[in-house]
Amino acid sequence: WKGGDLCVIRDDSNLEFLSFADLLPLKIFVPTGCKLHYDHPNITYVEFDPSIEAIPALFDHFEQSSFNILLFDLFCIDHELMVKWWVQFFKDINRYKQIYPMPSWKLIIDEINDICPGANRTFVKSQRTLSSNVYYNMKKYRKVRLGLVGSTHNWNDLHKAVRNQFNYIILKNMRAEMAPERMWSYRYKLEKLPVNKVWILDESSRFQMDVKWTLKSLDHRAGNQDRVHPSKQ
Repeated sequence: WKGGDLCVIRDDSNLEFLSFADLLPLKIFVPTGCKLHYDHPNITYVEFDPSIEAIPALFDHFEQSSFNILLFDLFCIDHELMVKWWVQFFKDINRYKQIYPMPSWKLIIDEINDICPGANRTFVKSQRTLSSNVYYNMKKYRKVRLGLVGSTHNWNDLHKAVRNQFNYIILKNMRAEMAPERMWSYRYKLEKLPVNKVWILDESSRFQMDVKWTLKSLDHRAGNQDRVHPSKQ
């Protein structure tokens, strides 16, 4: 973001993005008729039409001057509808960036395993379509200046073809059986990794060990947590 990229964050409904509120401006997109009751001077709210047909119109309202937080999953109780919405979102964002490659965008997907689950981890059929669509388009993202950043608690929960497309992997403390294949011989060291350290692995399997993590990232729980009440009008 400091380098000039336009950042769009998909929150999986845990509201972890609120920890950024003290650090930079947040532009939070909520579906029409929905509300998030959290007041902060760095936060502005924008309503958007959550219908699948209206997704392309959403992109015109993202801006580089703020972190753009996209809240859809928080207000969607139908898993199949949620997946269909994201299938169309990934199709439309690729088309949009082909037309408007500048500025560079970073699409940040929290719990990306919900979008691209691994084998035997799907809960609706259309997730396979979504995983295949993301995998196919990831190869083209560089050309349209679209970067994809994903987070997951378990590397093995993520679709194998998709996870192999990432150039860099940042690893925090995890159970040994959750380690990526490329790090299998180091799995027990990962299990003992201090909470304030990470390992960074690149596509050539070169890695930096014990990189210091920031203090702000040690705890994502935002202040005034008792005032966070998503609700539907």
